[in-house]
Amino acid sequence: MNDLRRFAAPFCLTVAFVPKGIHIRKAPTSPTTVDKPGKGNEKGRIENIVKFVERNLFTPIPRVDSLAELNALLKERCEAYLTHTQACQSQTVGERLQAEQAHLLPLPERMPECCRIVPVKANRFAMVQFETNRYSVPGEYAYQALWVKAFVDRVEITTQTQLIATHARLKGRFQESIQAEHYQKLLERKPGAKDHFRGNRDNAASLPSGALRQPPLPAARLSIQKPNLSKYSQLRRNSPYELTSNLAAGCVSEAAPPAQYAQTVP
Repeated sequence: MNDLRRFAAPFCLTVAFVPKGIHIRKAPTSPTTVDKPGKGNEKGRIENIVKFVERNLFTPIPRVDSLAELNALLKERCEAYLTHTQACQSQTVGERLQAEQAHLLPLPERMPECCRIVPVKANRFAMVQFETNRYSVPGEYAYQALWVKAFVDRVEITTQTQLIATHARLKGRFQESIQAEHYQKLLERKPGAKDHFRGNRDNAASLPSGALRQPPLPAARLSIQKPNLSKYSQLRRNSPYELTSNLAAGCVSEAAPPAQYAQTVP
């Protein structure tokens, strides 16, 4: 959490987690209000809230292994702050919160998702690109317009009505996340393509144990038999042209020709 530079006032907030930090964007207070992104000095109380969060919630810097562990740690620090008494105040933060709870609005029934939503289009390989990385989708969604919902730890790809794919979010650049089951129907129609499928190399652990790992069929074996030239022996014996020794050796019979072939060939 290195960058906490886009916090807004504690009302009309939209939260978005990104790899470089937590960004809270303030929604416009009126249709005519336009806020410049990344300009905290133009949104009022921004810098004070950033300083408060850095000193009270992120000091010391959290050392965690997962987002769930970070949320639990931040919740614990917030609860500990309820016992704090601010300067020029006689009541603790928790006591003042209890007095204000009667005036607070209820939480929405459906909490907003902490993600970034981006429209994308799947290419001919049934993959969508978010930032510099690519993620696979089921093959039947190639060339279709979709939506990417980028969370801090995962990427969800949806249509207008349903979720079609979920990937762990890639942290590097120019990487690919390929799930073999997205191409299973295609590989069943074209089994020869499985040898060139990148999922065999990049995502072998997720390959199905059925069609994608069938052993290759053995190559067909052709048997070549030596031609029988015995019925052409009379032609050879009476023809002024001689066959080569390699062709006649072992293939032409030296026995006397039948009576019907006794006449010479001019």
